[in-house]
Amino acid sequence: MSRPWRWLWRGELPADAIRVRYRKDLPELDAELSAAVAENWRERLARPRAPHLVDDPVAPLLDFEIRGDGLILHLGRSRYSHWIFTEGRQGEIEDRFGAGAACRPLALCAALITPQGRLIVQRRSDRVAEGAGLLHVPGGHLDPDRHRTEGSPDPRLAMLCELKEELGLEGDELREGRLLGLIENLENGKPELLYRWRTPLDEEEIHERAAAAEDRFEADELLFLAADEDWAESRSIPVAVPSRALLELLR
Repeated sequence: MSRPWRWLWRGELPADAIRVRYRKDLPELDAELSAAVAENWRERLARPRAPHLVDDPVAPLLDFEIRGDGLILHLGRSRYSHWIFTEGRQGEIEDRFGAGAACRPLALCAALITPQGRLIVQRRSDRVAEGAGLLHVPGGHLDPDRHRTEGSPDPRLAMLCELKEELGLEGDELREGRLLGLIENLENGKPELLYRWRTPLDEEEIHERAAAAEDRFEADELLFLAADEDWAESRSIPVAVPSRALLELLR
């Protein structure tokens, strides 16, 4: 069976071994496309029991370069509403509106390993816009406004912020950060960075932190699972594509 992702890069580098070239001055969306994006967003918000939706900035991956000492990511600027409209149909959108009309926002997720050698995994709630009900490690998108270091979007900072917001973990409680890969999710067209960190906190303390975290609504359950466990079979719950890619790297 073919994988539902494509490896763009895999290896092992320090978590901060990424340089970013940021283009915030990309052309405005075509008027017809902009209107379609806005109408789709209004329709999403009006749905009964609509998930939590915020039209935050996102940073589309325009291109990347592999260097011996790290990765160089070429990033642009768009909105979450643009991503939601083009999700999984980038080819169709670009055939209709031209090259560059689709959105491929850079996402990130992390295998966080406890002292017992288990991974922290969430069963995502129905309040999230993507991946509701799936098993997934913590993650999110790079916000080019909020996740910045010295004026440039910073993927590592974005990942640390997600771990703080979803699990309540501080930066000094995350050790041995490594960048393990970059994939293209073939189900939705999203590029995603795959990280690994270790934490000295025990599982009881992590549960307590997560229960009080800012974005605790994103998960219905917090699990501690072995990297060599077949989560889908043992839990009868589908596993998100980026988590499946991470598991391949960790085994």
